[in-house]
Amino acid sequence: MNTLEFTAVIALGSSLAGFLGSLTGLGGGIVIVPLLTLVFGVDIRYAIGASLVSVIGLLRERRLMSGKAIAI
Repeated sequence: MNTLEFTAVIALGSSLAGFLGSLTGLGGGIVIVPLLTLVFGVDIRYAIGASLVSVIGLLRERRLMSGKAIAI
């Protein structure tokens, strides 16, 4: 799998996770973690960590946009 194919699969999986997350109210990690572990063979601890880091980044961005956090 080359870089372009990898990027396309990750983008598709992320879009699916965002769609299902917004539709059902569940987090996108419910799609991303199995995608990373089953499709890409990533260790589950790393997949969960990657999901948590993305959530932390998203929450920080939302707080910055709302003016409730100080940019560092």
